[in-house]
Amino acid sequence: MNHTPGPWTVGDDTQFMNQVEIWPAIGCAYGSGPEVIANASLIAAAPDLLEALQMVLDYLNTGDMRPLDLRKASAAIAKARGES
Repeated sequence: MNHTPGPWTVGDDTQFMNQVEIWPAIGCAYGSGPEVIANASLIAAAPDLLEALQMVLDYLNTGDMRPLDLRKASAAIAKARGES
């Protein structure tokens, strides 16, 4: 992978209005109200979502999916939704 390795997390508000950092310092999410946290959560979940999609593709190609893979995929979706 060429991207910054995960895990990525939602940081605190910055000194700028409607901006939330993504850690490690890969960028910021912008928006207003709850939208900015939702955007930050989705961005922070990107490495987890990529891993979950790879597991799904592996399953489709081999038919072998372990229960752990399903838990990881569910956790990635929850993180993207800001539920974790």
